[in-house]
Amino acid sequence: MPRLLLNIAGSALSSHQAVLQTLGHNIANATTPGYTRQSATLTAGEPAGSGHASVGTGVRIAAVVRQRNDLMDLTVRSAAASAAEARMEQEQLAQVEEMFGEPSDQGMGQALDDFFNVWSELAGSPTSGGTRAVVRVRGQRLAQLFNTFDGQLTKQRTSTLDQTATTLEQVNTLAKQVAQLNSAILASEANGQPNNDLRDRRDLALDELATLVGAEAQRQADGSVSVNVGSFRIIDGGGYEQLRQGFEPASTGLNPLDTPARLQTLDGRVLGAAGGKLGALLSTVNGVIPETRGRLDTLAQSMVSTINTLHRQGFVFSGVTVPGAAAGDFFAPATASNPVRAGSIRLDPAIEADVSRIAASRDAYAPADNQLARAMVALRDTANTVTWNAPDGTTDRGSFIGFFRSSMTRLGLSVKSAEDDAELYGTMAEQASNRRQKANGVNVDEELMRVVQTQQAYQAAAKLVKSTDELVQMILQMV
Repeated sequence: MPRLLLNIAGSALSSHQAVLQTLGHNIANATTPGYTRQSATLTAGEPAGSGHASVGTGVRIAAVVRQRNDLMDLTVRSAAASAAEARMEQEQLAQVEEMFGEPSDQGMGQALDDFFNVWSELAGSPTSGGTRAVVRVRGQRLAQLFNTFDGQLTKQRTSTLDQTATTLEQVNTLAKQVAQLNSAILASEANGQPNNDLRDRRDLALDELATLVGAEAQRQADGSVSVNVGSFRIIDGGGYEQLRQGFEPASTGLNPLDTPARLQTLDGRVLGAAGGKLGALLSTVNGVIPETRGRLDTLAQSMVSTINTLHRQGFVFSGVTVPGAAAGDFFAPATASNPVRAGSIRLDPAIEADVSRIAASRDAYAPADNQLARAMVALRDTANTVTWNAPDGTTDRGSFIGFFRSSMTRLGLSVKSAEDDAELYGTMAEQASNRRQKANGVNVDEELMRVVQTQQAYQAAAKLVKSTDELVQMILQMV
């Protein structure tokens, strides 16, 4: 009997000591990122027969388990991926909007207004060389803005691709880490006991993967996790796919500066859509920047084609000599090897060299005629001079100024929508994270209360040892 009592007391002391150890581990890691609260599960020992009765044998530690909920993890990671994607999309769109800086006295909208206004001034004094000089300056300013915006879009694309490459390096590092942790967890859990701290490290890496690339994790029966990006598996057990940035083959009609980027493995297999931060970066490279540049290119091409066609209908004069000579192009025309784009639009070299090559008259015998200049002014508001066929199949048409302003309005609406999405998904991600932290995290006050309870149980077990010792002494005295 005394021996059984000592065994019971010993099991209580060792079990409650393990509980205190677990509580201390929780408190020590209360602020450790990714740590999940652990709890020691106690179970009664197997009963032993004693005469006609079955007597308990004390307490045992059944397991030390993490207070983790897979559904909460799924919710947190999904919300975090959406929030990261929305934040990056907002940031990228805001950079594009800031580039144009509309409305502004120095922007493209004002430059278009100024360009057509000076043609109105030339219509008022069609023989004025000074006014022609201003026309040339306004045309140069317009072309320079096209060139500048195109260059800034290229710089943003380069910067975004650099961010994509950096993010991919982080993804590859995390994928390798998860694969290694899969192997370490399988090895350490061969005895059937979960390795909670290694699992915490793996879950923290999975959280980061979800934020960076929208990765989705699936737990396997053997304790490992597999990870997919879209439908492509990048981690399976102890193996993982290293990802890199690639580009699609050049396609007809696409500006060579905007060759679409894609995610692929080292051996060239292409991944589908990604989410998270990387998804927004790729969306910028493959969507926002090409569409913005495409609209600028279309506007530049329409202006060159329309204005040149009209300008060639005019006549220029050397002094008062009549008839005048047929006018040439106002802007440098497109060639097979050098199509007109926002990045290449410029004035025709003849006009760059001599402002007298700018026509105002449509009558070869009337130097003072202003009909061509007036027709140029009318182009300001001529409907459907620009036609943009969007990638989604929609068509946007308008006058030169109307099309540009419509494009800026669309961009502004996209920025506002991205801001709203970033706020919404950010709030959702924060709420999901707070719910998980409340369920999984360490509350130091609660842990201290459990410490006090466990100390009391430990002290009671110690008193049981003392009482058993006194009982043994009494028996010995009776012998």
